[in-house]
Amino acid sequence: GDDRRTDFNPADRPTLLIDGVPATEVVEQIRLDGLINFQTQSGSLAIKRTWLVDRHRPVAIERLVVRNVGSRPIRVSLSSVKARVTDPAKGVDGAYTMEALPWRGEEATLKPRQSRELSIYYVAGPSKGAPVELPESPGAEEKGRRRQVRELDRLLDLRTPDPNVTRLFRFA
Repeated sequence: GDDRRTDFNPADRPTLLIDGVPATEVVEQIRLDGLINFQTQSGSLAIKRTWLVDRHRPVAIERLVVRNVGSRPIRVSLSSVKARVTDPAKGVDGAYTMEALPWRGEEATLKPRQSRELSIYYVAGPSKGAPVELPESPGAEEKGRRRQVRELDRLLDLRTPDPNVTRLFRFA
């Protein structure tokens, strides 16, 4: 294996908390459309997760829209995690810092039928470099990314006798 490899594992990610307890989600749907979309359920909380890469910055975004579909208020939040710093001897440019930064992750109470957007910014880079400027709005960045995907899709025109091959080409 590569001695410079550093894994970013689930313990390095903020966790969605429902009433202070980590959410146990059941996946209902997964869709790939230029972004990665998950629809899940955890008790009386409907969760829509969208994974995308920022179009202009070295940032990956996990956007969550949570909706209380139950009959009682629910508290939601994102746990915080510490940044990871790699061994400087293993990095080409010394130490690297990997962070998962919650956006609107503070605790909020959702009344029945109420929704809230939360997000996680994933950032990594040389520890001695300037900090990465984060997007102001994960939702606006998602809209921009969807526009970009539609434009690329419009420009790519391959039609094959096999619709599966055509679909695979779109995702390549």
